[in-house]
Amino acid sequence: MTVADPFEDAAAHGLRVEVAEVGDWSPVVLLSEYDRAARTIRVCASAVRRVRAALGDRAADALIAAAVGHELYHHEVAEGRLRGGDRAACERDAERYARRRYGATVSRFDGVLR
Repeated sequence: MTVADPFEDAAAHGLRVEVAEVGDWSPVVLLSEYDRAARTIRVCASAVRRVRAALGDRAADALIAAAVGHELYHHEVAEGRLRGGDRAACERDAERYARRRYGATVSRFDGVLR
């Protein structure tokens, strides 16, 4: 099975991916955000650095893929291609979408990031 490339997927949706600081949302760790107006998915650079330091490059790449997949789900809902539910259901569905697409979820990294 070939795993899709999250950067290519985002580009195919007309989105770009940035690894950048997404701001301080303490005590919550915001791993990524979808900016519909800017057509951008931002993945938290400090989270990527922490995962890379603790678990290595492959894990950091998996975090980026999981975050992009999570936000692509939100993009699909915003564009009307997928139907979203309430916030909790939407977050669970975004996790499942990322797992199916890239084999990883952002919750996999909770131990390193919390």
